[in-house]
Amino acid sequence: MQKKRLKNNWIVLVNSKGGSNMITKKIIRALYERFVTIYGKRFTHDFEGHDNRLIMWIEDWYEGLLGIDPKTFKDAIHFMMTTLKWPPTLPEFRELCERSDGFPNEREILISGSSRNFHHPLIKIVYDKVGSWEFHNSSADKVSKLISVYYLESLANLRKNLYEECKNKLIDVDLKLVNQDKEVEDGRRNQEDNKLRFGNLLSVERDISKR
Repeated sequence: MQKKRLKNNWIVLVNSKGGSNMITKKIIRALYERFVTIYGKRFTHDFEGHDNRLIMWIEDWYEGLLGIDPKTFKDAIHFMMTTLKWPPTLPEFRELCERSDGFPNEREILISGSSRNFHHPLIKIVYDKVGSWEFHNSSADKVSKLISVYYLESLANLRKNLYEECKNKLIDVDLKLVNQDKEVEDGRRNQEDNKLRFGNLLSVERDISKR
């Protein structure tokens, strides 16, 4: 039973909702199970005797990983299993996922920006902050320093945009569900009204026939 449950959780992490790029709390719960199997007591020690910490962990990691494609979890977990002796923090795990998703580091931005290869939005964001003239006329050393100045700020802005995009999608989903519930409720009421009207017509017809 244990192996089957873990296998199912692994499928949830890799295939999350048939390829959807939206984080769900079900996925985060499955991620928690992976941490438990990989790190054992090194991970679960902080949860012992604190029942509310698991709830808080799921909430925090759900919020902290919004905007991350859950398909990147596979590479992050593999790195954990083969490299990290201790469980990563939320920011560390997010960085592992971002690297798997092709987020460039500072050196990669220098190389790609110099050739105007904007294959990732972070490259273009940093490029615009550094400035086209600086990128193509200043020394590589100076451009590297400018990239270092703007990198973390640009990364934070991109993360914020991805987070807000996911939040808006969740709001749209909630609104659709509310509208669907309203349509179902309206349909049920219409059926009840039709039944009532039909019943009244039958009653009237009976009264007429008795006369």
